[in-house]
Amino acid sequence: MLKQTFRDSDIIARLGGDEFVIFVPICSRNTDEFYPRLQASIDRYNQDHNYLYQLSISIGVTQCALNENVSLEQLIEEADKLMYEHKRAKRLVEH
Repeated sequence: MLKQTFRDSDIIARLGGDEFVIFVPICSRNTDEFYPRLQASIDRYNQDHNYLYQLSISIGVTQCALNENVSLEQLIEEADKLMYEHKRAKRLVEH
């Protein structure tokens, strides 16, 4: 699903377990559009497969300007923090 959602020029890496990071170089498009496209792919998968579980995602997006002096580790930490905030917000809505 990640490969279908992102471009060939984007870098998809598994950090471990069920966590992935996607590096989108020279992002001219709005980052807000990635989540709906990925969520639509997951929704289609869940509809097409009648498993006892449903796939879901939590996402954290951070950006870096070319002139910004920030490390990859800092970007991942910020995205991770935002992902956990998204996960907590989803839990509040579900209950």
